[in-house]
Amino acid sequence: MGSLTLYTAEENLSAFLETEEGGVPKEMRQEFALALAGANEAALDKRDACIRFLRHVESQIEFVKAEKVRLNDWQKGLEAGLERFRDYLAVVVAEYGKQAKGAAKLEGRVGSLTLRKTPDKAEVTDPAVIPSAYKTVTVTLPADVWRAIAAQYPAAANHPAEESVSKKPLLDALKRGDEIDGAELVFGHDTLVVK
Repeated sequence: MGSLTLYTAEENLSAFLETEEGGVPKEMRQEFALALAGANEAALDKRDACIRFLRHVESQIEFVKAEKVRLNDWQKGLEAGLERFRDYLAVVVAEYGKQAKGAAKLEGRVGSLTLRKTPDKAEVTDPAVIPSAYKTVTVTLPADVWRAIAAQYPAAANHPAEESVSKKPLLDALKRGDEIDGAELVFGHDTLVVK
């Protein structure tokens, strides 16, 4: 009976109950009552086992969810601490690692701490107001619509286009000193490189 499934246990109990309704001969009633009680116990045991298993798995899932949150918080704390330590080291390297030529650097026995400048970048603050000269458009059309566009432009109005900002020309324009609505030049900064 230990390997009995819930389905089999319920099927057995149901068969006993149907037999009981149909009537059991007098000479078999005591034996039948014991067998019915055993089938009922087996079904109850199997139901309880299934309930315990469900509760166990649900509690494991909740544990994993809580552990993910805890580990995520721990990771964020480690990352924030590492960033603060890197910032501190960058200040020290900038102050004491000046070289006659090249980037500021401090040599250790197991590696070196070097400052490298990150590249300047164009930061888009409002894509809607960026001039079209600094955007590209990607459109997906059926071939017959594309042919219609080649003949006449009105068909294009029925197909939405996805716009994106071309950052390289935008960056070049910002570096030249052009003022462009919706964008600003963000200068690169020193970042710590550990080798």
